[in-house]
Amino acid sequence: MDASLQLRAEQLATEFASQASTAEELNGLIRLMMKSALERMLNTELDVHLGRRGSPQAAAVLGPESVADERLPGGPSSPADDAVAAKRPPNRKNGKSTKRVQGSLGELTIDTPRDRDGTFEPVLIPKHQRRVPGFDEKIMALYTKGMTTRDIQEIVQELYGVEVSSTLVSEITADLD
Repeated sequence: MDASLQLRAEQLATEFASQASTAEELNGLIRLMMKSALERMLNTELDVHLGRRGSPQAAAVLGPESVADERLPGGPSSPADDAVAAKRPPNRKNGKSTKRVQGSLGELTIDTPRDRDGTFEPVLIPKHQRRVPGFDEKIMALYTKGMTTRDIQEIVQELYGVEVSSTLVSEITADLD
């Protein structure tokens, strides 16, 4: 993290601490900030996908597969294909979908943007993924320290206020193993 970002984070932490009177209120503020940041990053991903932002940094992160191929399937384009493509409106934003994801701060409900053609595949939190990266690693760390799946289930409930099944804990450890 660069120095200016570090300074801004410290300023926000000071402001949060002065306005929150309980740890629960502070956690709520941090969760709101996390939700906002995730949604903003997903919107930026969609903008890059739609060609509205073409920075080299974004292209390097998302890769060439994130760019939609505007040609019609079936080989090289013909004049007829070009005419149909010219009549079709360009891909654009098409609302949002609500998605509940599990993260280190507990469960968050985020709005994931959609595109008209349905070609947008988020990189930050891929389609059908329900856990923010990092959460699985914490469960795996507890498991490798010798804790049982039931112990981990209880700790997740106490720390994050989220009920996870011991089966889910087992599946996470098996996937990461």
